[in-house]
Amino acid sequence: GGAGGGEGEHERAARWTELVMIEMVSRVVKHRVRERCRQAAGASSLATEQPFRAAVVAELNKALGLTKSHRIAFWHPGFGGTLGLQGELVQRFGFVKREEALPDCLPHTSEQHTFKASFSHRMLFRRVASMVGAQFDPRVYSELINDPSEAQFYHKKVLDVIDVVGMSVQVKQMAVAADAKAMVHYLRALKSHSLDDASRLLRLAVDEFHNALRALPDDISERRRLIAATSQLAARTSGNEALQWYGKVWDTLKIMISSSSSSSSSSSSSSSSSSSSSSSSSS
Repeated sequence: GGAGGGEGEHERAARWTELVMIEMVSRVVKHRVRERCRQAAGASSLATEQPFRAAVVAELNKALGLTKSHRIAFWHPGFGGTLGLQGELVQRFGFVKREEALPDCLPHTSEQHTFKASFSHRMLFRRVASMVGAQFDPRVYSELINDPSEAQFYHKKVLDVIDVVGMSVQVKQMAVAADAKAMVHYLRALKSHSLDDASRLLRLAVDEFHNALRALPDDISERRRLIAATSQLAARTSGNEALQWYGKVWDTLKIMISSSSSSSSSSSSSSSSSSSSSSSSSS
């Protein structure tokens, strides 16, 4: 009876250790994903979610993949002095550095027994997916969390960019943050009595409005605010610089007009199709 009880206690301890490790690793991965998304927001000039989806997939493939190359990329320090998973766990949670202190939770040389292979990657994916704000293709999500063999995690690519079908929560958070910064700069510029200071603040506002629009390219209100800030900047400059800023105002207006025309065309097409269907039904 004692032996059986001891075995049960050991299994419970192992289970709790696994859950704690999954939670710790998930939070590190979430931090990495958000950092990559922030970099994507600042670096990309494309009015699309694509850079954000690519950032999520790149980090999740490293975290979820069980091939040897994935394990190396996930655990060890990267190029340029970046921290590997071990370093980030130490930094964020005070995770022990000494291998002999917690051998079962540190990498081993054996191919069969490694840190990454020691816990459920189905559970890791489920937890990380709930943290990063990405929405995955339901079929892919179901395959990853329901296959007991975890065979998908041994593929060269666990996820592809097309498997991420939405970034609404995460991207909207970034857009709101960028918009808030832009409005602070914009309002301070309007109150400034210094032409140079106002121009500097308006440039910062214009940059942040662009960042918000990269995350939410269809937000008409955001484009109107961008036009207002750019117009104010043009009014505070002269010569060729002023012409360049007024040119950017016109570029933004053309995008709005084009989007409005596309929406109207789509609505007209839908109405025509409905009318045709109704006529056919009547005849």
